[in-house]
Amino acid sequence: MLRLLLSNDDGIGEPGLLALARELAPYCELLVIAPDTASSGTSHSITLREPLYLSECPDFVQWLDISPRHLRAYSCSGKPSDCVMLGHFVVAAAQQPHLVLSGINKGCNVAEDMTYSGTIGAALEAAVLGLPAMALSLDSERGGDFEESARLASLTMALMVYGHSFPWQQETLEALRRHSASWPGLGEHFWPLVAAPPGCPEHFPAPPPQWYPELIEHAPCFNVNFPGTALSQVAGISWSMGGVRRYVDAISVGSDPEGRPCFYIGGEKVLQDDDTPGTDTHALSHDYVSVTPITYDLSNRHEAARFREHLAQRMAAGQSVDFEPGLERQRPGRSQD
Repeated sequence: MLRLLLSNDDGIGEPGLLALARELAPYCELLVIAPDTASSGTSHSITLREPLYLSECPDFVQWLDISPRHLRAYSCSGKPSDCVMLGHFVVAAAQQPHLVLSGINKGCNVAEDMTYSGTIGAALEAAVLGLPAMALSLDSERGGDFEESARLASLTMALMVYGHSFPWQQETLEALRRHSASWPGLGEHFWPLVAAPPGCPEHFPAPPPQWYPELIEHAPCFNVNFPGTALSQVAGISWSMGGVRRYVDAISVGSDPEGRPCFYIGGEKVLQDDDTPGTDTHALSHDYVSVTPITYDLSNRHEAARFREHLAQRMAAGQSVDFEPGLERQRPGRSQD
């Protein structure tokens, strides 16, 4: 049976995490470790030189209003990345999860916002530890529903890991199929919606070997965003890359209760100004589920060759340029008379 570690950055009792656990609990083994307080905007930070505390959370099962057979839940005094580390090294040290899911976050995490997200930070920490992971977020500013997003999360995970859906996901699959038929496809970006094969088990089994490419450099990690629309209006699931999102008034001036001037970092979104097909901002604005492969490796591999070539050209050109008009350039090994 599939073993999942669930975390988030909104806190142990938040509706997105509860909806995700409620959807998945009947079909797999769940270990939930989430912050005891909200940790939004903490990115991939960890707690250093301060004690961390884990507390069992028996109320979690009651909040789900179901009776799962395989579920343990803990709250953690630290940040989302701390939760994943403690799951890996302490709680699940003897039997590691097959996959880490972080979310479902209240608010989308796209474009440059990905660098700030604690939801994504937890997923990246899993990848650092060699555990495949998915960060899950809902574009709640436009609406949407956590329960329906949890169904989409379950289906997206199944298609990703197993290459097909499962019997209990048939209704969700058909909802996407009905609506996506009326939308223009995204070519290679668009995911096929594969039905459950005959003899499909009534639970998520352990993942098949090599469900992801064998030669990738890091454990696979994905940033998944659900559009803020009803399930019946979701256009499908698509691959995407990070787009561009701009804010104005990122810092506002205020005063504290004692009258001292202070500042608030927030920002009012102007628009999702990158509407290029294949970007996460385009996918959400057109009601697609957006799936973006991400990694903790910040190397700019895409532009590296351009930088090398550009600097080499500048250095070559500089060999024949005078620093001052009329002054012969000094050559190595010769002194000026």
